Amino acid sequence: MTMRGGFMGMGGTTLPGGYCTGACLEDAECGAGGVCSPGLLEGLAGSCYEKCSSDPDCTRDGYRCRQVGMDLRGCDPFPDPLPDGQAGKACTDDSECGGVSGTCKTSLPAGGGFGGFGRMDSAPGGYCSQTCEEDADCGLGGVCVGAGLLAGSCFEPCDDPTDCRDGYSCQARDVAGFPMLMQAPDAGMSMAMTVCAPAPMMSEDGGI
Repeated sequence: MTMRGGFMGMGGTTLPGGYCTGACLEDAECGAGGVCSPGLLEGLAGSCYEKCSSDPDCTRDGYRCRQVGMDLRGCDPFPDPLPDGQAGKACTDDSECGGVSGTCKTSLPAGGGFGGFGRMDSAPGGYCSQTCEEDADCGLGGVCVGAGLLAGSCFEPCDDPTDCRDGYSCQARDVAGFPMLMQAPDAGMSMAMTVCAPAPMMSEDGGI
């Protein structure tokens, strides 16, 4: 194996402090305690990661136990979870969301569909959130939306419009972040979640 300071983690983040890794086709090539994350196409070499089953297995600062392949988990750089109960709270500074840099958001993903994929909506009053891959990244009381595509964002869940503060509405999104309006009528809500997201802004002609 070689120590590669420029090696990129699954989230596209440079690995802090470098990372002993190497190209691989199977776990045995990664040595004891290693796991091989396969290449994007069958037959292409993947990369070695430190194997883990939960966050405590990753003892280096800045690393957490993340999914690095189908049913494979390895130590990869990722921010600490939001503190419990913080997702969706109003904020003016990162310290109000737990102190992690970049967690007080002034805009949030608008979700897909109707030309909205990739668009950001203004988050009135600030919104405690961060990049996520699973609900555990959002602390208790938070859910991860949009990780079915790339990295997701933490949102506050809701059951009723009154659960959301002014400027926000309780919106149904699927796990990839798409509005449920894009699903077939008989698709059901089994893969849906309802979250407090910026209320859609109406244009002068009444459209969104």
